[in-house]
Formats: sequence, structure tokens, C-alpha cells
Amino acid sequence: MDLLNSLIDDGYPEAAIMEKHEIDRMIIRQTQKPLLSGSKYTIQILALSQPLDVDYFMALRNVQRFLGDDGIYRYVVGEFGSPEDALKALPGVKAIGYPDAYVMNLARYNGILADKD
Repeated sequence: MDLLNSLIDDGYPEAAIMEKHEIDRMIIRQTQKPLLSGSKYTIQILALSQPLDVDYFMALRNVQRFLGDDGIYRYVVGEFGSPEDALKALPGVKAIGYPDAYVMNLARYNGILADKD
């Protein structure tokens, strides 16, 4: 509760405490949501407020970093032609140390700046 109050005081008034099962449901809803046909898909592995060099992700190839308008750096890997293909690759990404990774439509990253090193 102290951490939550601290976050609210630091300018995050919408901060909240969520139970793990609620977070899991949110991830499933995002992953299973109807996605744009003809789009490409990716796996988001991490989102951070401070940037990491993409070389940090040695176990993964071709990691891309996007900087959103919200100041959050999002790291994605892979480009897939269907959500099913991305979902097939997801367990492998989770197994090498990214348990919170999830499938995302690449269109979600349209309009945010691709941050290059």
C-alpha cells in the first residue's frame, strides 16, 4: 500500500493494485482480441520507463525498441503473418526468460517512433 501511495504521489493517479488473476485475464484478452486482418504480429517481451540497449537481449535476435508517446520503451521480437504463428513462437520466448511476453498486432506500434540505437 505504501508503494501504491508513493506512485500516486509521484504523478501516477491511475495506479492501482491488481490481483494476478486479473492481470492474467487482461493478457489473455489482449492476446485473443480480434486483430486486424492482413496485419503482421509480434511478441512484446518487455516495457520499461528507462531504455536498454537492444544488445541486452542476447538470447533473442532482431529485437526492436519503440518509444511511445507515454515515454515507455517497448521491446518486441519477431514478425509473424498471423496471430497463430506468433502464438506458436510465444512459449519459446517465455521459456528463455520472458514469462510476461505476449502477442501483439504490429499495427499497435504504428504512430509511435521506432527508436534506433
